[in-house]
Amino acid sequence: PGQAEIASSIYNDSSGKILKAYWNESEAKLIALCRKNGLLPRLPHDLYQGTLSIKDEAAVLLAHIHYLLESMEEKKDAFKFASFALKKKTDSDFAGLAEAGRLQSIPGIGKFIEKIINELYYKGTSAYYQETVQRFFNPEKK
Repeated sequence: PGQAEIASSIYNDSSGKILKAYWNESEAKLIALCRKNGLLPRLPHDLYQGTLSIKDEAAVLLAHIHYLLESMEEKKDAFKFASFALKKKTDSDFAGLAEAGRLQSIPGIGKFIEKIINELYYKGTSAYYQETVQRFFNPEKK
């Protein structure tokens, strides 16, 4: 096939955006390759742990949880929304709320996500994140 045919199978002519079908197919191939080779499709927490502010680390971790759940066809948009909400806070505002036990005062952060963030804040890791990673590699064990 020529370049025009290839481009039309990838891009929407009117907007220039990648076609959803092409994106979904490419994403499915990436997920399958990652699982097959024991790799996460995003940067694992171990590689950035301690290099970001705790607020930014929590935001990235929540976004990663969202991505992993979405790749397993589990819709958990709360993680994505909480990640965005954290990014809007300053590091000092976040630290003050975390230390006061008031993370739920941030719109988009409920009890369960607060638990994940607190665990990361006080212990440096999240059991739920680790469980989600394990489920990604073993999707039949939901």
